[in-house]
Amino acid sequence: MDGKQGYDVLGFIYEYLIGMFAANAGKKAGEFYTPHEVSVLMSEVIAQHLKDRETI
Repeated sequence: MDGKQGYDVLGFIYEYLIGMFAANAGKKAGEFYTPHEVSVLMSEVIAQHLKDRETI
């Protein structure tokens, strides 16, 4: 890794491994983690809601 990646490589690897662990454990992956796309959407919704506040 040269530090020039435009995304969170280790985060994606972690999400993949947690998903594989869940699949091998016979459970749905959603019971262990929130998919990246859902996390991003939730962050954008909250940021939009809080954008006019001076403090959180």
